[in-house]
Amino acid sequence: CLRDSLPRSRDGDAGASQVLDVRSEASDGEGLVTRALGTLELDLVASPSSSSSQPVITAWTFDLTDLAENMLRFDDVTRTYLLSLELPSDLPTGTWRLAARLQVPGQHDLVASIDIRR
Repeated sequence: CLRDSLPRSRDGDAGASQVLDVRSEASDGEGLVTRALGTLELDLVASPSSSSSQPVITAWTFDLTDLAENMLRFDDVTRTYLLSLELPSDLPTGTWRLAARLQVPGQHDLVASIDIRR
């Protein structure tokens, strides 16, 4: 499950880079919220309404098998991973798709996506 917020300027500067805060929630086989151990890959692609494969505009990778990284990203109150993604400065206004893939060793990849507007 992915949830996003509106892009915001870093440090409140008008010319600063835009950051998108995304929350990612993992659940176990019984649907209970849990921590994830794996590699989380996020891809920003254009034209979410198109059914054909779109090129990746930018990508982020988080190694949640690293326990320090896992603890840093996990919010105990919301039981989600908080990921602050810096958006490309030349990203035009429009609707984009953020696709996530959690790769867990020895398991099937878990995928989710969300459309965002900028």
